[in-house]
Amino acid sequence: MRKDKRHPGLTAEVISATGCYVNIGGQSGVLICAHDVQAILDYSCPEAQGIIVEARNSNRYIPVITDSSRIKSVIVTTNLNVYPSSFRMETVAARLQNALNT
Repeated sequence: MRKDKRHPGLTAEVISATGCYVNIGGQSGVLICAHDVQAILDYSCPEAQGIIVEARNSNRYIPVITDSSRIKSVIVTTNLNVYPSSFRMETVAARLQNALNT
């Protein structure tokens, strides 16, 4: 367990699992499991916008990035949660590929 320096009352358990977690951005360095990713979309494409709207309506949008000007891609997981990422689609794909090959 480690203490969160910004929020002294909180602790977090750091879990390591053979490199299958990748950082998708956000101030807190959000990690998702590479095995759970179903799709990565460029944030500027109309389909991504539609997926975000649907996810918000069904409470499946996880707003790890609140400044929309920083969002570069959108990640959909197997449980249909939708995460914005501050990394380009190609960068996320390369990180996922690397994590899955480790």
